[in-house]
Amino acid sequence: VGCHAVQALTLACGVIVVQYQE
Repeated sequence: VGCHAVQALTLACGVIVVQYQE
């Protein structure tokens, strides 16, 4: 299951990834 499966998940995944990298 990728982050691009659903736009909502994509947005959530993007935020999670950004916070994780910080």
